[in-house]
Amino acid sequence: MNKKLLGNTAWYFVGTVISAILGFISSPILTRVLTTEVYAQYGMVTSFTTLVATFVYLGQDEAFMRYFDRRKEPFWSFFWRCIRLPLVLCIIILFLLLEPNHIVLSWVFACDIQNKIAILIAAYIAMLVLQRFLMLTARMEERAANYSVSNIATKVMFFVALYVFYFMGQVVELTELVLALMVGVLCALAINLVVVVKVKHGSNPEGEDIPSKELLCFGIPFAISSTMFWVVPLLEKIIIRDLTNWTVLAIYTSAAIFVTAMGLIKTTVNSIWVPYVYKNYTNEVEFKRIFRQVGISLCWLCLVILAGLIVVRRWVVCIFDSAYYDSMLIAPALVCGACFDLLTCIYSIGINIKKKTQFHVIVPFVQLAISMATLYIGLPRWGLIATGISYLLSIAISRIVQMAIALHYYGIECGYGKLAIMLGIYIAVGILSCFVTSIQFDILCGLFLIVFGTVIAGKDLYAAFAYVLPNKVRE
Repeated sequence: MNKKLLGNTAWYFVGTVISAILGFISSPILTRVLTTEVYAQYGMVTSFTTLVATFVYLGQDEAFMRYFDRRKEPFWSFFWRCIRLPLVLCIIILFLLLEPNHIVLSWVFACDIQNKIAILIAAYIAMLVLQRFLMLTARMEERAANYSVSNIATKVMFFVALYVFYFMGQVVELTELVLALMVGVLCALAINLVVVVKVKHGSNPEGEDIPSKELLCFGIPFAISSTMFWVVPLLEKIIIRDLTNWTVLAIYTSAAIFVTAMGLIKTTVNSIWVPYVYKNYTNEVEFKRIFRQVGISLCWLCLVILAGLIVVRRWVVCIFDSAYYDSMLIAPALVCGACFDLLTCIYSIGINIKKKTQFHVIVPFVQLAISMATLYIGLPRWGLIATGISYLLSIAISRIVQMAIALHYYGIECGYGKLAIMLGIYIAVGILSCFVTSIQFDILCGLFLIVFGTVIAGKDLYAAFAYVLPNKVRE
């Protein structure tokens, strides 16, 4: 493995670890600093703003990555063509949020909304759009240090701003939450502007002429699917709130910190994997071998993470206030679902390579249907446990559909049996751990996952580890 790739991997890994630590440190503090209702609103703010921002991208962020290394035009011209439409949509969103009755915001946050909050939320969404493209520039330029530091700075400055409000004696409510989020994003923008300045701005004579229509055609399916992927959790939280109460929603939100941690790993993998794929997928013989090894190795890594969480879950949740202890019941199920999300970023790459992005639209609707059905059926009977099972099943089934379609167009040639076995284990263990919580079960289950996962991964796991060591092994 070349030194630059190894160095970038180290930076992304360090950034992920620090971000995860910050998340675990901040969560117990937030659950004590904020009221239960405000803490639940914090989850709604992040879900709503990310949902709107994801729609506003119109998939141009994905087109930006897909054609970054294949464009002929200068960087600034390409950057502006990708970001101009999202910025126009941000202005339209502002006017929509300022309608007199604030119907949408009042429904989402279940409280009276003032114009200043609507303006702050619209401004925050615009900042998220700009941050997204600057972060992608850092990723595609393989500036892992900038990418990781800006991610960490976003979280640190958010909590610093929030704690400043708190220690000044000010009651932390929705307005203060949004202002603190904006402070974090501003810091990340400043860090990544350095990368943009250093990008090679000249044209690439060997590149392709990419019409705006092609950028839109490639990106629009992403806009629909990505938006729906954020609509689903937002609707889930509203249903949980309406069918149960704010307390159950708060416990579900606190348990979601483990999904956030897995999301950090997914971001790290994506940051390394996506640039590598678009630079090397044309060499199919070599790339498909690495494709298989990376996929199986990540399946094994997810099993190890899941095993560790199951064993220590009753103690890990002690980082929260005692009112959130029941989050241990659903934490493994949520992590199992997050494992499917992580693996999808590897196995679904064939859809992008073959420009079959229209299939991305199917997946979130499958997830939505399963999620709504399982919540309405399960919440009256199992309450909190139903939230974990619903999340796992909706993610697992929808992502299996996505991976199956992608592998049909760009397969790994072998290793499908190993993949199927490991995915089946995730679902079985995730559901069973919601109902069986004895320490004996947790220890035996953890040992089983590690041993069985290692046996199944076998040769592919060894080859993947050998690849990142100095003495690289080739099969």
